[in-house]
Amino acid sequence: MAVEPMTFAEARERVSHHLAGRAPVTVDGPGLRRAAVSVILYASGSATSYVLIRRAARGRNAGQWALPGGKLEPGETALQAALREAEEEVALPAAEAELLGVLDDFPTRTGFAITPHVVAAPEGWQPTIASPEVASVHEFSLDRLRGPLDDATDDDVVRWVDQEDGTRLLQLYIAEDRRVHAPTGAMLLQLREVGLRGRELSVADLVQPTFTHR
Repeated sequence: MAVEPMTFAEARERVSHHLAGRAPVTVDGPGLRRAAVSVILYASGSATSYVLIRRAARGRNAGQWALPGGKLEPGETALQAALREAEEEVALPAAEAELLGVLDDFPTRTGFAITPHVVAAPEGWQPTIASPEVASVHEFSLDRLRGPLDDATDDDVVRWVDQEDGTRLLQLYIAEDRRVHAPTGAMLLQLREVGLRGRELSVADLVQPTFTHR
């Protein structure tokens, strides 16, 4: 079933409405390190896109799909870190970005608690590589991520794969031929359900593939 495109203004209003007043779940504990990422929404013609990056082949999370982001520096808030990293990695002008809301912390198998921020880019912005830590930047459709609102319709975005230990692995098809898993897929899934569909969903316990455990 076709999804009626959301304009950038409609996307900003929908996400901010659904996330406003919602208290995101925070994760804390001994030894947990803090990190933050940005889901950056921006105008793409008459529709709305978000950006993912591919990490460089060497270094932190080598070669993986990711949202722009990284570790908090001493004295930073999660929001400050998210915007700083977005500016450093994809040239988002941090001072002009609009915070639409905050999703739940995601605890990773590598000992991080990641706080995702949903932000709107200023008019005319397009992502570009701004750091040697980024191999490439990619635009994806927010309409595809949202999918049909009819639960009876198979939108071919969210798939689950049964694991030998009885758990299920999320495969989030951000494009017909491209999928991501937790943590990135988990945060995008929560944006889809909470931010775009207005349905509460926890994703903190989603299985992370072994290749993300580094």
